[in-house]
Amino acid sequence: MPRLFTILLIFAFTGQLLFAQKKQGQVRIDSLVAELPKRKDDTGKVKLLNKIAAVYARVDAQIGGQYAQQALTLAEQLKWKPGQIKALKLIAMNAATSDFDKMIACYKQCVTLAESLGDENEVATNLAGIGMVYVRQNNYPRGLEYYFAALKMDEKSGNKSGKGRILALIASAYHAKNNNETALQYYYKSLEVYKEIDSKSSVITVLSQIGIIRVQQKDYDNALVTYAAALKIAEELKEKTEIATLYLMIGECYLVKEDYTKAMDYRLKALELFKALGEKRSIIMAMRGVGDIYEQQKKYPEALQYYLDALGIARDIDQPVLIAEACKTIGNFFIRAYRNNTGGNNYLAQSTNYFIEAANIYEKTGVLESALALYGQLAENYKLSGNYKAALSAHEQYTKYKDSIFNKENTEKFTRLEVTAEYEKVQLADSLKNVAARNLAAAKLKRQRNYTYAGIGGVLLLLSFSFFIVKERRKSDKLLLNILPLEVAKELKSKGESDAKLFDDVTILFTDFVGFTTVSEKLTPKQLVDELHTCFTAFDGIVAKHKIEKIKTVGDAYLAVCGLPKADATHAENVVEAAIEIRDFMLSRKKELGDIGFDIRIGIHCGNVVAGIVGVKKFAYDIWGDTVNVAARMEQNSEAGKINISQTTYLLVKDKYNCTYRGGIEAKNKGILEMYFVESKKA
Repeated sequence: MPRLFTILLIFAFTGQLLFAQKKQGQVRIDSLVAELPKRKDDTGKVKLLNKIAAVYARVDAQIGGQYAQQALTLAEQLKWKPGQIKALKLIAMNAATSDFDKMIACYKQCVTLAESLGDENEVATNLAGIGMVYVRQNNYPRGLEYYFAALKMDEKSGNKSGKGRILALIASAYHAKNNNETALQYYYKSLEVYKEIDSKSSVITVLSQIGIIRVQQKDYDNALVTYAAALKIAEELKEKTEIATLYLMIGECYLVKEDYTKAMDYRLKALELFKALGEKRSIIMAMRGVGDIYEQQKKYPEALQYYLDALGIARDIDQPVLIAEACKTIGNFFIRAYRNNTGGNNYLAQSTNYFIEAANIYEKTGVLESALALYGQLAENYKLSGNYKAALSAHEQYTKYKDSIFNKENTEKFTRLEVTAEYEKVQLADSLKNVAARNLAAAKLKRQRNYTYAGIGGVLLLLSFSFFIVKERRKSDKLLLNILPLEVAKELKSKGESDAKLFDDVTILFTDFVGFTTVSEKLTPKQLVDELHTCFTAFDGIVAKHKIEKIKTVGDAYLAVCGLPKADATHAENVVEAAIEIRDFMLSRKKELGDIGFDIRIGIHCGNVVAGIVGVKKFAYDIWGDTVNVAARMEQNSEAGKINISQTTYLLVKDKYNCTYRGGIEAKNKGILEMYFVESKKA
């Protein structure tokens, strides 16, 4: 249920604003603006300017920012700090979505002003604002650092409303990091606080988030209980928007339970309620949801009609990103129909046309990651239609956006390593020179006999030191080969640096242990480390056997790649074969250890990556690119004891391995991805 997850995650970030943000009409804006000429340049006018900026924040951020700047200028002239704080927060709110530096600068100014006023609650609020900006950049450690600082201040001042909000923000950050167990702990703490202060709308928000996590954990019954509790409160408050949103969430839960009747019932109720409210954005979302159910029921004409109706409304309200999303949904519908043999070449052409429209919009609006994914899909569409010239052009666009998103940012971070054979030679020469100099100085101060003895001693020392250097060099070479691929290590030693490189055809292997936290609680720290060592040592042996480079382990996750630094035509087969051996090893291990053994989840994807070395201390060879991200999504959408592969990988290995088609599954930030389970090698 990634669509609703994204929506509710945004709600969590905005805290109590979730139910406060109602649609403001142009009439309301005009009435406020009409008041401005009547006001003197005093604090009342600052308040009015801030109010207009707040309303525009939900209508036109650019204009909203202009009014907030006017409010700030006047508040500074009046030396009225509360007005300055409000204006700065509104400037941050109305800033361009990618202008993170501006947002952080505004919030930091707010912190300084609030500290000068001794307003601890305001300090905490703006520390949380800084944390939210870092979280939006996926810098979770930095974001959490500010969240916890804000939490400490709210606890100190006894601000329970602020404490509940910060606890929910902390939970949402852990949720975004896929650390669901920790996220639940903080959501329940937040829920406790909100219940204590009887903040019912906030209770709905937190319960909704808990329900989402329960669905992700496939604990559907508890998810439905949680949603029902939230719905009951929303009905008591007669909050129709929240009721309709919860209908959608409950419908999503029934959909994954494959109870299509109830799923349809709730989604249609949500749709009707959104129509009554006139909330067109939500109508679009609900229509697409109804279309999804019809498509899963193989009622394709009905599904397509709802998708087209959603696109029609998006065009009516002239919202480019919503139009692009609707076009992408329809494009995916047609390509799935084509692949499932429910439509002919016309469906393939239709899919291509909708993808082109969506890609053009994403380019114009600067949503490059979405444009990147669509050009990858367009390249596949053109290949299927036999239009290889167009396929090449689409692939070039894909590469262009991939490079702009990943390569430029990462290659700037690649620091040259001062680890070379020449350096070692210089060090050895310097060491020998220093020893000789010391012996010469001693000779001048002693008699000839002592000089002779000192010379002999110096020679012995030189020989000993030389032997030591050679021995240590062998150790360092061995250590270097444990850290880096052979070719990269040779490059470092020969020319003193290793350039980042783009590798076109590689296969990524991602593994992760299911329920790691639960199992680890049953083990002592030593037992846990020993078991991880046993498993990862076995993985190391398996991947080495199949000419696969291990990249790293992060916690209980294992990342490896085949096809670099040396190209390998059988990269996909090698990784699938290794994955089967890893899966079988873990199944055997689980059978041996019982409930203290780990279940493994494996994901595989093929494509392009950038590889290189980062840092000068504790340096590491790493890989970057969308291929890595998609491989991670394959792992996240896999199941215990299963190997989940992408469509790209399937096309490379389908002749040698038995695979089960899973259909198109929506992956976080990636849209619909075709997935397959690898079962066994063909006889």
